[in-house]
Amino acid sequence: MKPLLGESSVFSGRAGKSSWGVPDPVHAEGTVDEVAAIFDRAYVQLERRTKTLAALPIETMPQDELVATLAATAKDQL
Repeated sequence: MKPLLGESSVFSGRAGKSSWGVPDPVHAEGTVDEVAAIFDRAYVQLERRTKTLAALPIETMPQDELVATLAATAKDQL
């Protein structure tokens, strides 16, 4: 059955949490070129980390390895 608006779905899979700590570029100040460069850096960081995460075999990874990989991804150490 489809959940009603306002109800939460149940997720029965494994869950993990990691903070990527990318500064919000919306608060950037400077020239147009400087602000554009800040947005570009944030985009590249998020794109790289998202692609890394999407490529992981999370269904088969041991939990401790997944957590370590998420932490390394947040520090751009992969």
